Amino acid sequence: PGSEPYDQRIVGSWFAGKLERDKFFIHLKSRSDPNMLDGMGMVMEVGSGDFSQTNADEIAWSAAIVHASRLDGSTYYNIERLIGIGDDYGVAEDNKGYIIVKADLPDDRSLKLCLMDYSNVREAIERGDIKGTLVEEDKSKNIKLDYYFMDVSKAELVKFIRDDKQGGLFGECLHFQKLTSTP
Repeated sequence: PGSEPYDQRIVGSWFAGKLERDKFFIHLKSRSDPNMLDGMGMVMEVGSGDFSQTNADEIAWSAAIVHASRLDGSTYYNIERLIGIGDDYGVAEDNKGYIIVKADLPDDRSLKLCLMDYSNVREAIERGDIKGTLVEEDKSKNIKLDYYFMDVSKAELVKFIRDDKQGGLFGECLHFQKLTSTP
C-alpha cells in the first residue's frame, strides 16, 4: 500500500445512494505524505428514503488511512481502518488488514468505487487458491460483522487480483458524486 501518489481530484466529500437504499458518504483529506489520505466513511440505513426517519443506530461510521496503489493501469485504494474510532466493527489490532477497493475517477465530479466481492474471496480460500480465514461475527468480542482475512504477501495478493480474468473480483460498485460547497 501507499506505493503511488493519489489523484488529487479524489480529495473532498462524496455521496452515493438512491431512494429506498442505503446512503453512503465519504470524506477524503490530504496528508503530508502524497501517497496517503485521511478518510472518513458513513453509511446510513434509510429503508424509507426519508432522512428525517433515520435513527442514530442506523448510522455507522469509521475513520481510516487510505493508501493509493496502481496495478496494470488500474487504481486501488487500500483502506486501513483506525481501531477504536467510530464503528470499527471490532476488528482485532493484530489482524485488522485492509479493505481493498478498485477506483475509477472518470471526471472531477464522479467516482466509482468497487468493493472486493467476498463470495469470490471465500471460494478462492475454499479452493486453496489463496490463504485466508473467515472471521465470524462475535458480539462478545465486539466483532459486528463477518469478514475474510487474507493472510498473504503483497506478491500473492497481486497475483490473486491479476488472476481474476472474468473481472468479477471487484463486482460490487458504488457510484459517488462529489459534493460542492455553496456560497
